[in-house]
Amino acid sequence: MEFGPYTLDIINDGNFWLDGGSMFGVVPKTLWSRLIESDEHNRIRVATNCLLVRSSSGTVLIETGLGDHYDEKQHKIYSFEFDERLLGGLSRLGVAPEDVDVVIQTHLHFDHCGSLAQRAASGGYTPTFPRAELVVQSSEWQDALNPDFRSKPSFFPKAFYRSIEKAGLLRLVEGKEEVVPGISVMPMGGHTRGHQIVEIRHGDQRVFYLGDFIPMSSQVHAPYIAGYDLFPLTTLEHKLEFVPPVIENGWIVVFEHDTSVPLATLHEENGRPIARPLENQ
Repeated sequence: MEFGPYTLDIINDGNFWLDGGSMFGVVPKTLWSRLIESDEHNRIRVATNCLLVRSSSGTVLIETGLGDHYDEKQHKIYSFEFDERLLGGLSRLGVAPEDVDVVIQTHLHFDHCGSLAQRAASGGYTPTFPRAELVVQSSEWQDALNPDFRSKPSFFPKAFYRSIEKAGLLRLVEGKEEVVPGISVMPMGGHTRGHQIVEIRHGDQRVFYLGDFIPMSSQVHAPYIAGYDLFPLTTLEHKLEFVPPVIENGWIVVFEHDTSVPLATLHEENGRPIARPLENQ
């Protein structure tokens, strides 16, 4: 998609399956099952929609997907589907790992940053994108290195993250910051303490990459908040503030985990927000 001076491409790094009840928190299945189908294990299929942004300011990759770091038990739990991969998608667009200037992570959970690093011959980790500066909130970085008991399964070993730091590629930010001209990160905590979304600007228009703030189009209604969120009331407050201006201005949003509606605009229908796929407009 062309957006002013930017070329935007969504690249999937595979799909996987998560518990539907966990994805919708306190909302009962009788309600959320009207919006999305679940399998016999009550799981729903989710995507890993990474976003490549190219312009004269450089090549920016938002999120790095699942990567390849999973054992047999994890494959059984999540039923990974690796028909599509990030590096292959980049290659088809003529982008090599060394062409990426900046990587922005909304947060550092395994399903969002898995391709940040790869196994080295020595058995450790090495950055996948050898020139790319990693932009992440300082609080998120600290929590990834020192996770609490509940959050620990969502993160990779410390050595995974430290490989980026040791390569001199780490850029920690605090609060809203312009990463490159026209592209900013904005704290949007709730899912994690240091979660951020990404704003791409062209005049009065905006594209927002939402990460796990609003992972899927079926979750734009304020109460539809994942049970994975550490601070659900914070997520709720942010949604009530964020969604109305997006509707009013016709801004575009990117849903990271939606398998069928990656790009959308938001609209009000019968007093509640809904997402309309961009390609249908």
